[in-house]
Amino acid sequence: LFRDNEGDGAIYYVWDYSRRKVVKYDWIHDEGDHKDGNDGHGTHVAGTVAGKASGKDSDTLPSGVAPDARIAFFDMRKGDGGMYNPGADVLFDSVRGKDSGRGARVVNGSWGRTIRPYSDFCVDYDSGLYRNDDMVYVASTGNLGDDIKYWGDPSIKDPALCKNGIAVGASYGDDNYEDFVSYSSLGPTLDGRSKPDIVAPGIDVNSAIAGSECTFEEWEGTSMAAPVVTGSVVLIRQYFEEGWYPCGLKNCGAPIVPSGSLLKAVLMNGAQTLDGKVKRYGKTVNNADLKPYDNKQGMGRIHLLSSLSLFGENSINTMVVNDKEIGDGQVDDAVVQITCSHETISVTIAWYDPPSLQSCKECLINDLDLSITRQTDSAGKVVHDPKYFPNGRKDADTKNNVERIQIRGAKENEAYRIQVKGTNLAKPGMQKYSLVATGCFRVLEEGKEGHLSSQEDSNADNGGIFSPAFASAWPTNINLKNSRVKFYPDGKKDGTPKRCGWLEKEESRRRQFCSQEAGINNLVDAACPETCGKYDRNAPCHDTEISLGRTLDGEEKTCGWLQRNQKGWKKCGHSGEIRNKKADAICPMTCGWCG
Repeated sequence: LFRDNEGDGAIYYVWDYSRRKVVKYDWIHDEGDHKDGNDGHGTHVAGTVAGKASGKDSDTLPSGVAPDARIAFFDMRKGDGGMYNPGADVLFDSVRGKDSGRGARVVNGSWGRTIRPYSDFCVDYDSGLYRNDDMVYVASTGNLGDDIKYWGDPSIKDPALCKNGIAVGASYGDDNYEDFVSYSSLGPTLDGRSKPDIVAPGIDVNSAIAGSECTFEEWEGTSMAAPVVTGSVVLIRQYFEEGWYPCGLKNCGAPIVPSGSLLKAVLMNGAQTLDGKVKRYGKTVNNADLKPYDNKQGMGRIHLLSSLSLFGENSINTMVVNDKEIGDGQVDDAVVQITCSHETISVTIAWYDPPSLQSCKECLINDLDLSITRQTDSAGKVVHDPKYFPNGRKDADTKNNVERIQIRGAKENEAYRIQVKGTNLAKPGMQKYSLVATGCFRVLEEGKEGHLSSQEDSNADNGGIFSPAFASAWPTNINLKNSRVKFYPDGKKDGTPKRCGWLEKEESRRRQFCSQEAGINNLVDAACPETCGKYDRNAPCHDTEISLGRTLDGEEKTCGWLQRNQKGWKKCGHSGEIRNKKADAICPMTCGWCG
C-alpha cells in the first residue's frame, strides 16, 4: 500500500512531493527512531486512511478510505517502546507544511493518554486547532468500555475528550453495522460534554501490516475506527476543493477551502443513529440499549451518503456556511420550505471553541445555540410551533460545540425557521462557526426566494434570515416548467430521458435552462445557481448529447455549443475542444443539448 519506486529525495524531516504515498516522515528527534514499531500499529492505521497498492496490484488489493491521498507521518514512538506527545504546535507545524504552502490539513491520532478532567493536553490541542482552524484532528476514544473499573462510567481518554477534535468510537461493520462494540470507551467527559462525537467500524478492519510486502491483517479497536473517519474527512475536503458543492458533480460550483469546523459539521450532520445492540464478540451485552445521542455513539455511525449531495447517488440538497462570524447576542436565521413529504431535514453547527482552563467544571467558553421553529404548516397556516432543540434535548445545549437538529417526517410546504444565536461569548470578539443543512427544502424570506439579510437579536423574530456572508453559500431553488431539452441525469442514453425545465425568457428567443434532476411532465424544484446556461433557438444544435461529467455509454465526453456571437461559436466546455470533435474535458453544468 505504500510502495514507492519514485521520488527524488529523502522524506526524513523534509517534504518530497514527488513521492506517490509517504511524502514526509518525522519523529521525536532526541528519543525516537525513523521506523514503525514491531507491532505495526502506525502502518495499519495509515493503510486504512490512505493505503493504495501500486501498479498491477492496485486492481486486486484493498485500498484505504482516501486512496489517492498522500501521507505525512509523525512517529510518536520512542526507541524504548514508550510514547512521547510532541504537543499540538510541533505536530501541526510538522504536518501542515507551512513553508511549502502545501502539506496536510487532516490529522489522525489513534492513541490516548489518561482518563481525567480537562487537562493540559486539551488546553494544548484545543488551542492548536483554534489557531489553525483549517485543520481537523481525529482521535480514537480508547478501548476501556469493557474494563470493570469503568463499566458504565466515563472512560474516554485525552486528547479524544478535548473540545475541538473529533472523538471516534467503534461500531461493527458488514451485516452488523447497527451494533456498538462494547469495549469502545464511553462518555460523557467529566465536565458533562457529550463524547464520543461519532462511531465508525472498528471490528475486522483489514489493512497493511509492517515488516512484509503486500500483507494484510484484520485488527480491531477504536484505533482502527478513527482512520475510517480521517479518510472520510479527507474525501469531504476534496468534495469542496474540487467544486462538487452545491449540485454533487465535480466543477459544478466554485472551489471552497473548507474550515475544520465545516468538515466536522458535515461529517456529524450525516451520522446515522445506531439502533442495534451493544455486543462483544458478536454476543449481546445485557442491559445495554442504544439511544440517540447517548454516551456510547454520540451522533451515530458515519454515513457520507447522508452528509453531502452526490448527483445520481442520493436526492438531498446540501447547503453550507463556512466559517461565518457571529457576535455576542447576535442572531443569524433563515426560513426554509419543505419541498417533499415525510423526509428528514438535518441541520448541524460546529465551531472551534477557545481553550478552557485545566480541570474546568464548565468548559465551553463561547456558547452558540441552534434552534428550529416550525413557522407554517403544510396548508400555509402560521403556527410558530413546535420549537426544536439540538442533540436530543428539550432546551438549549450549553455544554457542547457541535449541535445537531433532525426533524423527521417533515411535510411538503411546511416552513421552518433555522436560528443560530451567539448566546454567551465569554471571549471578547467574534466567534466563527460553520453550518450544514441537508434535506429537500428551499430558502424563503416573506415569499421571496434566495433573498438573505442580517438581523440583530432584537429583530430576530421578525423574519430576518442569514446575513450576506451566508448568502453565497445558500443556492436559490427555482420552480421549473417542462421543456423540450433532453437531460440524462445519470449520464446514460438508455431509458427515458428526464427533462430540463425552462426558467424564464430572455430577450425574444433565448431561454435559460437548469441542469438538475427533474421529473418528466411535472413541475419540479431544482437548485439552479451556478448550474444554468443559455440556449439560442436560432443557432444550430450540436448533434451529440452532453454527458455532464460522465461518459455516454463509454464514449468520450463531447461538449455542445450554446449560442452564436459576432466572433462565431460560443462553446460549452473547459478547454480547447473544437466543434464536432470528441473531448476529454468534463462538461460543465452549463451544458445541455437541443431536442
